[in-house]
Amino acid sequence: TFYTERPYDEEPESFHVRILSSALGGEEAAKDALLYGYKTAASGFSAKLTPRQVDKISMQSLIVEC
Repeated sequence: TFYTERPYDEEPESFHVRILSSALGGEEAAKDALLYGYKTAASGFSAKLTPRQVDKISMQSLIVEC
């Protein structure tokens, strides 16, 4: 589970897919990995990732905590 900054200018699911796409190499892979998007009490997502992919996503400035 990754907690992100709350997106203000795009839909949460699109925002989460965009973050995942940068580490997974494309939008289709990101959509396949995305398990759940959090958008009410918290902003974030859960995804099925390898340890290397987790490390790559964790380095992004939009990630608050993982």
